[in-house]
Amino acid sequence: MRKPWSILNIQIFVLLVATVGSLSGCLKPRDSASTGVPSSTWFAGAAAAQNLGGSPSAIKVTWTRADRSTVGYNIYSLRPNGTTGSSEWTLVGSVDGDQTSYTDSENLYEGQIYTYK
Repeated sequence: MRKPWSILNIQIFVLLVATVGSLSGCLKPRDSASTGVPSSTWFAGAAAAQNLGGSPSAIKVTWTRADRSTVGYNIYSLRPNGTTGSSEWTLVGSVDGDQTSYTDSENLYEGQIYTYK
């Protein structure tokens, strides 16, 4: 004998439909003409990252100086968190505002991909 639908079953079904709907929305390609965040007109961010090789390994990150007076830059790298296993933006260095590069040589491992901002 089948049990009638209860309020709990209906709520779970509605939650599941709502969740699937939001996931498919996230996976849709974004229209290139519309952006949610305005781009900066005075600082474009990191322009290049070059593998310097050697032992220890080193990566040189470069950028174009900001149009406005800048005190300094913080350099972040997307690194795996040993506890959670997920990647997180980690502050790896800071430089004065007149510099346009930073060399990262801490905790780099061969064969890994590093992302900077």
